[in-house]
Amino acid sequence: GPCKERTESATTPLHTGYNSCCEFVHPTTSPLKELRRGVILWARVVLQSRFLRPLASVDKPITIYHNPRCGKSRAALALLQQRGLEPLVIEYLKQPPTKEALRALTSKLGIRPEQLVRKGEDVYSQKYKDKTLSDEQWLAALAANPILIERPIIVRGERAVLGRPPERVLELF
Repeated sequence: GPCKERTESATTPLHTGYNSCCEFVHPTTSPLKELRRGVILWARVVLQSRFLRPLASVDKPITIYHNPRCGKSRAALALLQQRGLEPLVIEYLKQPPTKEALRALTSKLGIRPEQLVRKGEDVYSQKYKDKTLSDEQWLAALAANPILIERPIIVRGERAVLGRPPERVLELF
């Protein structure tokens, strides 16, 4: 039943805390307003942690040029997924970028095409070692031999990073 100690002062409190009926009271707000405030705060936390971060990147989609056999590439992809992001994954050995796409990537990375070359690959040793090539020739070589492309490359909007070490992906956020 109702609390025997309920008095006029319990319904119009002068202090914050619990009244004699074990109800939380606030001098300026009603219990309904407190509940509403709590629900709003809870919703903000949930939305920010689960929805707003991924939605923030909708205007700037994320693409990763990925080789699933590469540990650094897998680690960079995992970092993106841990943030709740699902980038467009391009397995560049199966879908090699064109010369024009490579030109755009090197521009976004802020590097010259030769800096994107994996010089430890057999193809490099057999065909390109000790040769001086122009930027256009390197772009053609990378397009023809995608195994030479350093990985992973992560693109967001007009910016890109080479994911070595994988934590560099965080520079895009």
